[in-house]
Amino acid sequence: MDGGWFNIALNTTKTITAFAMQGYGNPGSIDYVMTFMISTSFDNSSWSFVEHSPGVTKIFPGNTDNNGIVTTTFSPPLITRFFRIVAKTCARACAFRLEVYGCEHQLREQI
Repeated sequence: MDGGWFNIALNTTKTITAFAMQGYGNPGSIDYVMTFMISTSFDNSSWSFVEHSPGVTKIFPGNTDNNGIVTTTFSPPLITRFFRIVAKTCARACAFRLEVYGCEHQLREQI
């Protein structure tokens, strides 16, 4: 985990469909995440990375500047209680702003 990580604790299990990331945003700075991984957990103890294929952690493309917005969508959506962004490579420093998109997780009854 080269650039550290940022953990989001959701109040309950959620369905995460996407998130948007921007760099630090301070004029003249070069602080943003260029590549990252996503990890999820239901108990904040046992974590699983989103995989590109079985056993291969997916590396997501990040920002190329401080102000551009990179939107990452999940298909299928992630079902999780804890959501972690693990910075893989960064510009001068790892910094970002983000918004997470999703909804309450609904259990389906089987008939």
